[in-house]
Amino acid sequence: HGTTYTLTADVSDAAGNQATQVTSSSFSVDKTLPTLREVTVVTTPSNNRTPSYEFNTSKAGTITTNITNGLPSNATVNAGNNIITFNTLPEGTYENKTVTVTDAAGNTSSLTLETFIIDTTAPTLTAVTQVPTPSNDTTPSYEFTSSEAGTITTDITNGLPSNTSVIA
Repeated sequence: HGTTYTLTADVSDAAGNQATQVTSSSFSVDKTLPTLREVTVVTTPSNNRTPSYEFNTSKAGTITTNITNGLPSNATVNAGNNIITFNTLPEGTYENKTVTVTDAAGNTSSLTLETFIIDTTAPTLTAVTQVPTPSNDTTPSYEFTSSEAGTITTDITNGLPSNTSVIA
């Protein structure tokens, strides 16, 4: 991309002596920025500490991010769709994070990622009311608290309606 030029230089001194003309090799000036477009967001929330992100760039180049240690220092991308996998990231919320592509001419463009969360901490369950035993109750209740919202699963056959949710 860009415009190609060839430079020719002529010099003569005050006495009228003409130097041999010098011609440069062709060179180009590229001021076109890469165009970046999101294709697939980072899954959130997730317990995957090496998430992937898919985006499209109009130009090949190097890629960087403002996520600390998020990508290898020599990471590159090609023109078209690219899937990058971040280095191992710590648990947390990632907001206002960007990926930046720099083309061969030094033109840069950045794309802001949608906020994503890496959560590797399991919820904590605490029993509040146990099921009495023995009992003749065919629909006993069990009460517990959870540190996080989620989906309840049980190993009791026909124990819970499907897709039962927990509100922390």
